[in-house]
Amino acid sequence: MKKILSLFVVFFFVASLSSCKKDYVCECSMTDVAGNAQIITKEYNDVSKKDAKTACESFTLPGATMNWCKLK
Repeated sequence: MKKILSLFVVFFFVASLSSCKKDYVCECSMTDVAGNAQIITKEYNDVSKKDAKTACESFTLPGATMNWCKLK
């Protein structure tokens, strides 16, 4: 029983060290109120890919029209 418990402890310790959280960059094309088109980037640090993708796709700036955003 001790061996099984030890294996579980080691497994969960290793799993916690190899977290899927990474740094991601979101690149967006936007047009400001003056009509100027720009490419901007937003960094998301220590997040899962799913959370970074959701945040990237819903990224907005006040007074700007977002044309597209993609996760790099």
